[in-house]
Amino acid sequence: MVLPRRSLVVLCGPAAAGKSTFAAELLRRNGLPPSAVAPSDACWLMLCDDVGSVAPPEWPVLQPNTFELFVSIVGLRLAIGRMTVADGVNLHMQLRPRLLAAARAHGCPTALVVFDLPLETCLAQNAACARRMPEEQIRAQRRALDEGLPGLAAEGWDHRVRLTGARRTARIDLVG
Repeated sequence: MVLPRRSLVVLCGPAAAGKSTFAAELLRRNGLPPSAVAPSDACWLMLCDDVGSVAPPEWPVLQPNTFELFVSIVGLRLAIGRMTVADGVNLHMQLRPRLLAAARAHGCPTALVVFDLPLETCLAQNAACARRMPEEQIRAQRRALDEGLPGLAAEGWDHRVRLTGARRTARIDLVG
């Protein structure tokens, strides 16, 4: 896939599916700085310092505020013409339309890269990570992806790529 440098690439899929690795390779191949990635995990940490320290009553406040910060960072980068990779789970139905709207507001082409890898692959990759996600959370994210897959084509992305167990990579070249 070839995109203009002034684009939004949204990564979507369960934790430990390889989204951050994909983002790092995209940056390396196209000579972009690490700041081109807007990581939702960093937004969580900016708000709560340590996700493990969040009490159950705080989650309903933390999640929408994290989304707000994440969408704001993406929108602010696009507003000044910066290529942006939105690196996050991005499975919440209310989040992807907001990311798409931010790109449209600034005239930026969009690409959605869906990490549709088997649950077993995500769990195995998670087990190898230094900072592991709870297994049930990854299972819930996989279920959310399964529920959302049929509607992705109608969301309005300029480009969509689905990575699977058989196709685990895609090349995105930026021009201009």
